Amino acid sequence: MKISTAVSRQGDVERQVREVRQAFTGPNPDLILVYYAGDQDASVLMATLIATFPDSRFLGCRSARGIMGPEGYLAGPVLGLWAMHDPEGCYGCSLVDGEPFQAARQAVLNAIEQAGCNGEQPALVWMHASPGEEEQAMAGIQSLLGPDVAIAGGSAADDQLDGSWRLMSGERCATQGVGIAVFYPTGRIHLSFSSGYLPSVHRGVVTACEGRRVDQIDHQPAFECYNRWLDNALSDSQPGQEILSRTSLRPLGRDAGRVHGLTCYKLSHPAGHDANGSLTLFTEVSKGETLILMEGSLTRLKDRASDVLNDALRELEAEHRTLVGGLVVFCAGCMMTINEGMSEVADSINAAIPGIPYLTPFTYGEQGRLANGQFAHGNLMISTVLFSEGHHD
Repeated sequence: MKISTAVSRQGDVERQVREVRQAFTGPNPDLILVYYAGDQDASVLMATLIATFPDSRFLGCRSARGIMGPEGYLAGPVLGLWAMHDPEGCYGCSLVDGEPFQAARQAVLNAIEQAGCNGEQPALVWMHASPGEEEQAMAGIQSLLGPDVAIAGGSAADDQLDGSWRLMSGERCATQGVGIAVFYPTGRIHLSFSSGYLPSVHRGVVTACEGRRVDQIDHQPAFECYNRWLDNALSDSQPGQEILSRTSLRPLGRDAGRVHGLTCYKLSHPAGHDANGSLTLFTEVSKGETLILMEGSLTRLKDRASDVLNDALRELEAEHRTLVGGLVVFCAGCMMTINEGMSEVADSINAAIPGIPYLTPFTYGEQGRLANGQFAHGNLMISTVLFSEGHHD
């Protein structure tokens, strides 16, 4: 099993693909994950990649404003490929649109069939979906494969939250849908999923909600309660106005268990509010859950990526395995908040795994395994999958 990456900042798709092709020697990769930032035409990009790597399986999505890897933080336009060379493993991909629960089920079935592994549980389900109903897509996957199947990934993104995100597979490109890659590797995977935020003293119970809309916290209008926790910092915000950029450092969290004696949290990014005082989030919540005001800082956000990597590395090193590569999904909201400091984030990752190939898209939602063992969708988080040599148990 070998992992390699390649990036290009050439100005057009053909030159980008030509440059990344030169980075791969030998047979075509078994699986290629594709991430791009900028205004490239996704359909032209995929057609060019398929013609260039005719024997490979593909899955990918648009990344917000740039990508990150061993070369550092690279602002768009940029193309990055993450390649798995594993002829004794099996891999399959599919992209299906429609109602998320059913689309995810069908995409998993298609991907498993393409991998030639019908009836076998994959070691990893890698997911890229359009933002909006990721929880339903994950529920669809778990309805087929059970609650313990490893699910990780991130939601497609764009530069301005204007709906121009894209999903891609070897079959098609789309704005809406669920993209799935199934991994049956000859090595082992190691997961970590966390954030760079700390709990404040403010918390309350969801007393009325529907999906991603919180109507009441402690029987009070949810936005009024949240704004009060923020010392009325959002009092000038109008109903229907986007507040994502103003809430990136003070999201809402839910207890997700403990690791090394510390409580971990699943985060929800407040996106807006309506005239009725309801608060909209980028995740679903349930009645009776406790929401905690979380607080972040630029310093903690910069440091957190390497911390999350080290969580996965501890497991790998305890098993005396050799790291061969990784995937690091990083929230686009955190990236935009850190902004010019992203080069420091890349430096910290490269220091944690020096010389190891990895690639990072910036996403509008992250999926991974929480400290309590649950696989979930969250916001403002970092999801990591590391791959090591040795057969998966």
